[in-house]
Amino acid sequence: MGSFDITIGNDLIVNVAIHCCILFIFLYFFFYFIISKKGEHSLELNISTICDNNMPIVLNVIDMAAIRVGHPIDWKETKIIAQHIMDDKNNTIEQRIYSRNEHYKWVGIWILISLVVCTFLLYMYQRVVVGASINLTRIFQENIATFLLIGMIEYIFFEVVASEYTPAYPSTIGQTVLERVKTNIKTL
Repeated sequence: MGSFDITIGNDLIVNVAIHCCILFIFLYFFFYFIISKKGEHSLELNISTICDNNMPIVLNVIDMAAIRVGHPIDWKETKIIAQHIMDDKNNTIEQRIYSRNEHYKWVGIWILISLVVCTFLLYMYQRVVVGASINLTRIFQENIATFLLIGMIEYIFFEVVASEYTPAYPSTIGQTVLERVKTNIKTL
């Protein structure tokens, strides 16, 4: 009975390590291929909605204030400047974002490699040093079945609930934009 408990313990140790590896792989790919894409789309949609609904009002208020003080805004020139900004993106910011995203993509890859190596070393320790007989086929079958079910549940949850959740209310984003506009106008 005592050796039976040790065998279960050894299987369990390797099973947990493999489970952690598979979980990390699943979360890594789920984030990079699904969540990040949905996040970008959701952010773009929120900003577009806010701009479409609120910016005409804000621009009208600015225009009226400029007319009242006797300095009407040259909207044609403003449009040319805005178009120039859109056409000539700030590559420094985009490069910084790209570099950070690449950095964290590689952090994830190194974590994954470390988990796989540690799991392999743990398995080898159990097999060679401890002399345990570990049923890898059963462990992989259990983990694959578990993660197929969990993966489906996670995907359904994400598609039905999480992807429809709005993390910032349009009024909050609009207020932030207005405050930044005010700050920038004050520094002119």
